[in-house]
This record gives sequence, C-alpha cells and structure tokens, in this order.
Amino acid sequence: MRLSMVFVLLLCQLSLSLIWLLQPEQRSAYEQFVPQDVLGLMVLTHPPTRLDFLEHSSVGRWFDLVAQDLEERIPDEVREQVVSLFKDELESVWLLIHHLEGRPEGSWRIHFTGLLKPRPLQRRALELRIEQVVKDVFGAVQTSEHQNVRIYRGRKPGQVIYQVQMPDFLLVSNSEEGWQKTMRTIAGEEASLAEMTSFRRVQAHLRMEEGLFLYFKANRIFPLFPEFGYLIRWNQEEISEDYYEVK
Repeated sequence: MRLSMVFVLLLCQLSLSLIWLLQPEQRSAYEQFVPQDVLGLMVLTHPPTRLDFLEHSSVGRWFDLVAQDLEERIPDEVREQVVSLFKDELESVWLLIHHLEGRPEGSWRIHFTGLLKPRPLQRRALELRIEQVVKDVFGAVQTSEHQNVRIYRGRKPGQVIYQVQMPDFLLVSNSEEGWQKTMRTIAGEEASLAEMTSFRRVQAHLRMEEGLFLYFKANRIFPLFPEFGYLIRWNQEEISEDYYEVK
C-alpha cells in the first residue's frame, strides 16, 4: 500500500544491515503497547522532512541509496502531504509490522499499525492530515465510524485504513487483526514486546527514541539472520549508528 511505502522501504533496506557499538539503557512507555508477536518495530522521533540522512549512513553507502530516488517513488501529492506531516504535526511514530502477506504476483502486503504522537496542540491537524493522505492514496473513499474507530475504504480490494482515537496518540492501521491485537495489548489483555527478554536486551543497549530505531526479528524470515536492533541518529550533517544483535 503506497501509504506506508516510505516506512516499508526503510524497514526492508535496514533489515540487512550489520553494524556495531553500544549505548546506555533507555525505556519508553510505548513499548508496553506493542504486541509481543510483531515481526518488526520502527520508531522515528522528530522525523526529518527529507531522507538525505540515509545517504550518509553505512546502510546508504552499502546499498547506494539516493534520497531523491527513494522520494520519487512516492506520488507527488502524497509526498507533499507526508513532508508537511513530518514538518508540522508529527513528533514521533511507532510503526508495528505484524506480518508480511505474500501475493500471487510475487509482491508482499505489509500488515502494519502506526502509533502517531502529535506535536503539542497539533492533534486535530494531524487527524486532518492523515485523512488527506488516505484520500490522496485511495482516491474515492468511503468513511464509516463505530464508537471511536473510523474506517476508510478505497475502491480497490484491500484498500482499508482503521483510525482509533487514543488519549496521547492516533492509532492508524491497515490490518483489522493487527489494530485489535494492539488494542488488547494496550488494555493489558495480551503480552507486550516489553515483556520479551530479547527485546529488553536490545532496549538496554540502544536509545529507541533518538532518530530512527529499528527492531527486527529477521530470523523469522531468514533463519540465518539474527534478531537485532539498529539505530541511526542525525545532528545536522553528523550521522551516528549503533547496532545490537541478540545472540
């Protein structure tokens, strides 16, 4: 789904990286909301409006990533909305990758849930921006509501986005099973990622809410690959990277 293309592209590219260095422990409240059985988690804090930082990272050099090429894969109208979203309304995003669904033509559908934390006083603006992005991607949209859940449906099969109002963030998902499992985790009815020993080890070594953090259970897809955490931090032109592998 084009709505998640930027995040999905980052996840796929970073899943092959092997870097090193350690950092002190840092804990956040949001990991309590992440179902334990997710395939991957990405946390993007104070997101930049451009992807230039990737070009200066080890991953960017290894895979010869060019920010302009990546951005041009997103339709112009959607890219403009996403840039405004990152610049004006969004403080951080937690992207939960539930699983990958294979398609007959050989492509993959990524089942995701996003926890979007707005900047101060920007919650309503964030909601309107998300609605506009969905309309730009889907075209004609049918909207329905049930309690605090808003559902956007496009004309094509599988075009659906669920939006749930939460006190401190906006939950957005393309997976009915995924967002419902996330809600049960938030309610304490299912185990969270924070209770998982291997994730706590990653969390103890990497600062999750500084830049771009990725946690990926690569061994669930590629048996020879490890479960790992990876972090990119940027400060103007300076890029630093940390990696922790669960052994």
